[in-house]
Amino acid sequence: MKRVALKSDSRSDASEAIVVSFDSRWFEQLRSGNIRLFLRKRGPRSTSTHWVYVYVAAPVSSIVGRFRIQRHEVVDLESALSL
Repeated sequence: MKRVALKSDSRSDASEAIVVSFDSRWFEQLRSGNIRLFLRKRGPRSTSTHWVYVYVAAPVSSIVGRFRIQRHEVVDLESALSL
């Protein structure tokens, strides 16, 4: 049986997309396009990531959309709280 890698082994094998999981309470806000910014404690390691697939947890339990990353930056906690 051939083993399937779940993560890329090299930069050339890496995807240009990540999946970000949201609690189901955010589903309507995501669907309506009201969310324009989200913060993560940990972002993608690669700056070549261009797409985010939006996964909404139970009871939706599916990928509900995708969007293009317009800007990716590292900010300190104080700056993040002021956004």
